Amino acid sequence: MNCSSILTSRSGLHGIPRRALRGPALGVRAGTTLLEVILAIAILGGSLAVLGELVRIGTRSAYAARVQSTAQLLADTLVAELAAGSTTPESTSGVVEAFGGFNWAYDVLVQQVDQQGLLALDVTVRENVDAAPHPISYRLVRWMIDPQTEYELEQAAAQAASTAGSTTSGATTGSSTVPATGTESGTGGTP
Repeated sequence: MNCSSILTSRSGLHGIPRRALRGPALGVRAGTTLLEVILAIAILGGSLAVLGELVRIGTRSAYAARVQSTAQLLADTLVAELAAGSTTPESTSGVVEAFGGFNWAYDVLVQQVDQQGLLALDVTVRENVDAAPHPISYRLVRWMIDPQTEYELEQAAAQAASTAGSTTSGATTGSSTVPATGTESGTGGTP
């Protein structure tokens, strides 16, 4: 067989049909089909929907974290004011206007605990219910020394110090009387 006979015969090289040597059969086009395009658009749309939902969840979580940290800061501030003595520790409630860009309602509950001389401060801070559909709240409990008990202990210590300082008699050592002075070591009184 010569070259010209191979090209003109129905079967090509080594018995392979000529159509297979030239490419796809007539009527079949190379490229993407409508089904492939629709499938690609559906995958793209689904992934955009998932990404949009992730962005929405992230935005909502960032807002909740910002509001939660503001509530914690406000509750900590209220407890610090009570512990420092700038306000009297008593049960109260109120509204803080525009703290951190939000209006906040707070409740302070002061209770005696089992240990004498201690108070439990229970501070609850919540976002304004009217402004938020799902208001965020934060609760902080802290124990502190009862200011009244602390005052009584300071008064008793001051009275004991004044009573001990008002004695003017000397201390006795053996059979001799030694006057009480500040430089004396031993069991004398305070000057």
